[in-house]
Amino acid sequence: MTEPVNILVCEDERLFASQLEETLSKLGHRVVAVASNSEEAIKMAERHSPDLALMDIRLEGDVPGTEVAEILAERFDIPSIYLTAYADDETLEQARKANPLGYLIKPVRDKELELSIEFGIGQHRMRKKISHELEQCRLILRDNESSPGTNRDHIPSSDLRSAAVNSVVGGIAHHLNNALSAMYGYLHWLALCETIPEFEKRHVSAAIEMCDRQRAVIQQLMWATQSASRSLRFVKLRELVAGSLEDLSPYVPKGIVFQSKFEGGGDPVYIDPEAVQAAITAVVLNAIEAVGGTGTITILGQERYEPAPGRFNPKAKAGWYETLTVKDSGKGIPSDIRNRIFEPFFTTRTQRNAVGLGLSVVYGVMQAHGGWISLEHEPASGAVFSLYFPCADKPH
Repeated sequence: MTEPVNILVCEDERLFASQLEETLSKLGHRVVAVASNSEEAIKMAERHSPDLALMDIRLEGDVPGTEVAEILAERFDIPSIYLTAYADDETLEQARKANPLGYLIKPVRDKELELSIEFGIGQHRMRKKISHELEQCRLILRDNESSPGTNRDHIPSSDLRSAAVNSVVGGIAHHLNNALSAMYGYLHWLALCETIPEFEKRHVSAAIEMCDRQRAVIQQLMWATQSASRSLRFVKLRELVAGSLEDLSPYVPKGIVFQSKFEGGGDPVYIDPEAVQAAITAVVLNAIEAVGGTGTITILGQERYEPAPGRFNPKAKAGWYETLTVKDSGKGIPSDIRNRIFEPFFTTRTQRNAVGLGLSVVYGVMQAHGGWISLEHEPASGAVFSLYFPCADKPH
């Protein structure tokens, strides 16, 4: 536990309420009051402003415990963790619908109580931070609605609005990542808990898999907003290209032909391999989708000298760059969306699972590495994306 929490106990069984109060005290928390019915719970919440309520979902009184929890949340911004002596599907479904921070089955074990409070409070505070930052984002967008963008195809709008929104989204991604990390640890503890029946652990395993998927999306979001930490080392781009093609091979239609060529020495570049691997995969995947069932995708590696790259990336310096160009034989990118393709969450896909982070991830990764991504479009002959990486052993 990181810090004490002020807790309102809403429980009509006096013996259990007394035991709960004693346990909470041992865990370092403070019980501000004990309410034995719904009317008392609302009055005590208003009087003491606790950080959290432990709520019996069948609390005595005119108002059910689930509705009391909703009142505490709406009026006083006090979250609840539910307590119940019933583990039947109907009761648990009722608890889930009310969206509590969690629920505990009586009798409550000390460790389960401790973890539920720690995770629940962290989740609630994370929600408040995200809500605040989203409001800041809304104000930024409102105040900058007339801010002009750019017509350059190699970079999305780089004005104050874009930078501010990136900062907000990056902050949200960090909060989500922290919350998921706590959830991940809690779920792994549940998976090892001997008191949970094996047939119930399948739900825990499913939740862990869902966490893994969401963590992958959050990692992409952090790359897209250039807010992710990096682990840099020397790597050859052709090795990453080979890895991306191998990963994507099960999803490539038989009618698509790849042509790869690397000119020059193909010297290593100083990069975060995981991030750049994700960027390359995103560009190649974009080409596969653009081509459809039949066509050609050409991948070309070269060295180029760029005398004035500042217009692509303010941090980029004049010098030699390892470039990776991916050209597809698709229909090209319509002119009305070229300036938006690097925006987070922008997508032309209609699938429900289309997140729209692919090219924004590439843009963020390249900018963070002191390089950039450029787009060339040839009507009716496909799109050409080029990734520019600073050469590690040549002057800039």
